Amino acid sequence: MDKAFLYIDILGFEKLVRNNSEKINRIFEIIDGLNVHNHFALQTVVFSDTILVFNKNNDYENHYYVTYLIEYAQQLFYRLSLINVYFKGIITLGEFSFSRLSNIDAYYGLALIDTYHDESKVEGFGLFINKNISNEVV
Repeated sequence: MDKAFLYIDILGFEKLVRNNSEKINRIFEIIDGLNVHNHFALQTVVFSDTILVFNKNNDYENHYYVTYLIEYAQQLFYRLSLINVYFKGIITLGEFSFSRLSNIDAYYGLALIDTYHDESKVEGFGLFINKNISNEVV
């Protein structure tokens, strides 16, 4: 099922881990404190320096979800910039599946694979929007 999908990679994370930086805990506190976790229609997955946010259902038009994904990225950008940490994020619309099993969360799909590959090709930092959803950004 197609989802509005946000992929975020925290830049310089490996260096912070290797240097045993105190910023690591602060990064996760910031992520944990964002408004997206209170939104009934969005799901967040965090794994190391990667954050995935996507719509759990398709009850609304895509632009509704995209708007909230942009807001989430903006909030994260402002809060991380206060501690001089930045990210590269991509919003797309694509196939993505997520399910909670008995002991694990399973997630996979072309949206994840495509944004993972696209992120490594994009130069700079901040939020990028895939042209496949340019009509969804109002």
